[in-house]
Amino acid sequence: ARESARRRAVGAYRAVRRYFPAARALGAEGAFRAGELLRSSSADEEALAEFELARDLGHGTEFRPRGGLEYAHLLRRRSRLLDALGAYAEVASMDDVESRYLEEALYWTGCVQARLGREREARGSWERVARRGRDPLERVRAFDAWASSLVETADLEAAAGVLELCRGELSPIA
Repeated sequence: ARESARRRAVGAYRAVRRYFPAARALGAEGAFRAGELLRSSSADEEALAEFELARDLGHGTEFRPRGGLEYAHLLRRRSRLLDALGAYAEVASMDDVESRYLEEALYWTGCVQARLGREREARGSWERVARRGRDPLERVRAFDAWASSLVETADLEAAAGVLELCRGELSPIA
């Protein structure tokens, strides 16, 4: 019954684009919501298509970067790392992207770069969020990933420096 209800809801969200083709913002939201439902039922290919539509239709809405991020997250989870890296880069380069979505895209860019063995680039992505991010929690997460990557390579002195930088940067807002 749950799967049947999910499919009906996905159909309703998709119908928004069919019945209101000129309402791109509504179509973007409908695609995003359909993508969420499809992802939750492990229909990843269909979810990817819906998130891609949300990204493409959502200019001027939060569903453009959100759709792009969910699209990239699904690619990452499916180990399509180079595709995920490109999708995160696309979100990070959006001209109207809010800082929270930019910071999330950069953080996950670092994670994918690390999985690809590109430690230097990964640290650069995390450092950018850690030093210039606006969201304190996102900054803490980036500092943590940056320092942890140094610990993993046994560069404890550099890791201690990152932790000290974190303390200095975030103490005023803690």
